[in-house]
Amino acid sequence: MDKYEVPELWGRVFSVGTRDPAALLSNCDGDKRRGTTYNAYLVIGKKKSALVGCVPRERSQELMGKVDQLVNLSDLAYIIIQNWRPEHCGALLELLSSTTGAIVMTTGTGREELLSRHHLPSDQVHAVKAGNRLELGDRHLEFVELYGDNELLVFSPDNGMLFSGEFFGEHIAEGICDEDVDDILGLARANFDRLLADRERAVEEVLGVARGFDVRVIAPAHGVVFKNPRKILDCYQDWLRLSAP
Repeated sequence: MDKYEVPELWGRVFSVGTRDPAALLSNCDGDKRRGTTYNAYLVIGKKKSALVGCVPRERSQELMGKVDQLVNLSDLAYIIIQNWRPEHCGALLELLSSTTGAIVMTTGTGREELLSRHHLPSDQVHAVKAGNRLELGDRHLEFVELYGDNELLVFSPDNGMLFSGEFFGEHIAEGICDEDVDDILGLARANFDRLLADRERAVEEVLGVARGFDVRVIAPAHGVVFKNPRKILDCYQDWLRLSAP
């Protein structure tokens, strides 16, 4: 199996997703196409490990190889699906075939979608609610909000990391953290305008979650990880105000 770079982001949280520099996204203008990432994060506890996020089916081998470099893939305990579109869960079946009983955790609607689409055993896919906790031994994850039951957000109080799904993301196949890309806020604004400007209520709720927790890192489903979360949170607040009628 190939050897991959798997950067540690913060306290036994590793970036194990994939990047596609050649991606031509339908919602990007021609001169702004800079590829994309499909982020996934492995959280390693002393007793159990959890994968937050997934990747498209055609990139399953890279995801599995990265996870297996850090923990025994067969021992992976949990797979958290934040969004059930194919780009965020396409590799799920192949991933599950290499584990011994990993539990899939998602929203109620996500559970029904995954069971219908992949014909998984019903007891292998669990619907979680806001406030549920996932214990990994010396650390745990909290499911903080379910926005319209379409997006699952996850918070790690042990290191202040918010796994934000589609929120705070960008489409770029460069860098790992916000400090790696000079124009990251411009890219984030473009993503906000394309995908989130008509979801004002959801953005307000996400900002409320961030204000209610000690968020020290923001890890989205696409783009870079924000190690300076205040920078992107303040921008979202301003953009939300500017988009108001």
